[in-house]
Amino acid sequence: MERLGERVFTDIDYASYGKNRGKIVPFFEKQGYVLEKRAAMMSGGSRHIYFGPRIPMIDVFFDKLDYNHPIDYKNRLELHPYCVSLSDLLLQKLQIVKINDKDLKDAMLLLLAAQIGENDQNKINVKYVAKIMAENWGFYYTSIMNLNKVQAAIYGVPALSDTDRLLIKENAETIIKVIEMEPKSGKWKNRSKAGTDKIWYKEVSDWD
Repeated sequence: MERLGERVFTDIDYASYGKNRGKIVPFFEKQGYVLEKRAAMMSGGSRHIYFGPRIPMIDVFFDKLDYNHPIDYKNRLELHPYCVSLSDLLLQKLQIVKINDKDLKDAMLLLLAAQIGENDQNKINVKYVAKIMAENWGFYYTSIMNLNKVQAAIYGVPALSDTDRLLIKENAETIIKVIEMEPKSGKWKNRSKAGTDKIWYKEVSDWD
């Protein structure tokens, strides 16, 4: 899918609990990385950026990822032994208001390779995703928009077979259906009245 362009990693993202923050800095310093202190202060300590030799930039997010829409990692980092859960990986893509080609392809790959289910055992937990959307109209709006964009973009990726495209489309539609069927909170309903006349997402800084 040519996701990596020239096939080099320019950055790697990590997630950790805030209680481990004091151990993270010396760990990366031993690997030859330097903490960008201004970015750490600007984020209130919720994010560290490190610069170093092997991978030019490393991001570490503590307790949550908070870009256009928040993703809470509380009690969720143990769900998968090697990375954040597949549900949270998908949410990381769905929360991007100005989603680009690389992130669309990441979402396609998740929808192609992962099973859709109702738990986090190597599945995209669609019930968990739907509950988040039912509480946050802005996140809901951005996510539905991006799931539709994924479906439209599959025809521009030559590496995908017709079978691949059908599976991605079916999984995206399944997620949309479950999200739409989930009962919405009063907060969601009140915010939906303003729609996009009011900014529905957090604008991110240059560091983001």
